[in-house]
Amino acid sequence: YDISDDGLVLTIKSMNEKRVGNYKCVVTKDDVVSEGVFEVTLPIVHEDLIDLFWRQYSSSRARILCRGEETGGTITDLFWECNGVKMEKKIVNKKTGCKLVLKKATAEMAGTCTCFVKGIGSQDSAEIKIEAQANEVTVTAAKKKITCTEGKKKCNPKCTVTKTAGKIEKSAVKLCKVAADGSPTGCKAAKQRKGKYGRSLGKVSAAIAGQYVCVHSEDGVDTVSEPMTVVVKAKGN
Repeated sequence: YDISDDGLVLTIKSMNEKRVGNYKCVVTKDDVVSEGVFEVTLPIVHEDLIDLFWRQYSSSRARILCRGEETGGTITDLFWECNGVKMEKKIVNKKTGCKLVLKKATAEMAGTCTCFVKGIGSQDSAEIKIEAQANEVTVTAAKKKITCTEGKKKCNPKCTVTKTAGKIEKSAVKLCKVAADGSPTGCKAAKQRKGKYGRSLGKVSAAIAGQYVCVHSEDGVDTVSEPMTVVVKAKGN
């Protein structure tokens, strides 16, 4: 450093990252003290500081990890903007990473998210596009007609359930009898076994004959299978 004869000018001859920071100038005259603080930085250059990772856990939960790579410098700031709005509540900051977590993804979140990384004398950003896709649920009857013998206990209508993305919650699938007006009634939780959902109708009697459906319920939306017709035949026939 060089300081002028009057002590008012400080010259940094060789500027580097170690000399970045705040400098204070203090002037005293006639018992009056005055001071000023000056921030000294390096010129901003654009460097490749970012790696972007995208991982989808389910249809409604996704995680985007923005990691700042320290290329000879120190990361001073990491943050996200989605559709022009800085994200405050959905990020998890770490020393060299800034994680954006979308727990309840909706169509309104479609657009672009940008991760910004700043370092001493450098900055970078990377953008990722988020597209909205309907998560389709399909419920298919394993058999459309099931013949059960009266007095036996083996009568189990089954169906398969698939989703575009994400896991099937076991509690979301029920087996229901079809009422006279065509609506599902008397619904009971289905049990999963070997990739299919079903439920025993108990000891077979003429009363269980009729049509049944599987119903998948999620976020207030019901997806219903085609009817499965249960026919009861007399024992010995």
